[in-house]
Amino acid sequence: MTNYKKILWQNIGLLMKQRYGEENLWRCAKDSGVGPGTMTRIKEQHTSVGMDTLEKLHQSGISTVQHNLP
Repeated sequence: MTNYKKILWQNIGLLMKQRYGEENLWRCAKDSGVGPGTMTRIKEQHTSVGMDTLEKLHQSGISTVQHNLP
């Protein structure tokens, strides 16, 4: 079974490294309008991500499907 939570985090992690040079949850949260707690839960893969969160990430330039989709 495909682990989409893991894929989402891998994509966000790669894009943060490209954009910021390192993993930076606080800055990613600030730039995207997603709460820092939500970013932490996405990283820990402890949450189901709603379309509103995906939309905020996408609109800020953090494409959540750019890499690693099966």
